[in-house]
Amino acid sequence: MLSRKRIANQTGLLAVAFLSSCSTLENPCEQTGVVKDFLGLEGCTLIIEADQSKEILVPVNILEFGLPIFNEQKVRYSFRISPEDHPCFQGIPVILQCLDVESLNQ
Repeated sequence: MLSRKRIANQTGLLAVAFLSSCSTLENPCEQTGVVKDFLGLEGCTLIIEADQSKEILVPVNILEFGLPIFNEQKVRYSFRISPEDHPCFQGIPVILQCLDVESLNQ
């Protein structure tokens, strides 16, 4: 049987681990890239070319943010891979979790 002190220590360690793993929550838009207008190309619309990896990301929800977005615009974003297929075969379908256009374009 675990003592109260040991349980308290383990709980404290879990809390510290959880809080340190959330350090990216301060700036969830940690990646940067450039928007490219692929409208009319094999079912594509706006894509993001990642700055560091040069990967082509096809955000399925880019317009849901309601932001003014144009070709060659720098953006800051975060994403997760989309489980759904997308008609644009130019890159990786993703779901944007964060999108910021203001901080990079002023």
